[in-house]
Amino acid sequence: MAMINVPKALREHLGENAVEALVEVLNTNGVALKNEILTLVEEKFERRLTEEMGKMRVEMAQGESKLRQEMAQMHSGLREEMAQMESRLHQEMTEMESRLRQEMTEMESRLQQKIAQTENKLRQEMTEMESRLRQEIASLKTDIAERYASTIKWMFVFWVGQIAILVGLLLKLLP
Repeated sequence: MAMINVPKALREHLGENAVEALVEVLNTNGVALKNEILTLVEEKFERRLTEEMGKMRVEMAQGESKLRQEMAQMHSGLREEMAQMESRLHQEMTEMESRLRQEMTEMESRLQQKIAQTENKLRQEMTEMESRLRQEIASLKTDIAERYASTIKWMFVFWVGQIAILVGLLLKLLP
């Protein structure tokens, strides 16, 4: 608490006891006055706070209402955009499916043609190879027959030679 200075002249005129009593009365009245002022300020602050809170609540309710309205509009707009996007995507998928089916049909046709061409080439090559194999086999048969005839001829010469040697030995040994 603040100290109250009483001027010297007043102190002498009133006396020490009266000055102390006056200071005490002033202090008591000061505290009471301070308490009253605080009470008034508190009440005024509470009223002001209540008013401001009421205004804030109204503003918040209005803001919430606006936000809800904007969200509803946005939700509706998004649903519409999604429906349009779904429709476009479905159409694109249908077109893509059609193109892919057409490409697959064309590819299948080309592959069948290539398969037929390859099959014809393979058949032709197999026929040519079979013809060459037959020629080679015929050539081998001819070679084998020639060698067989040569072998028989040489066998005949060998056996005739052996018989001649045996006859010669027998003639020499039989006097």
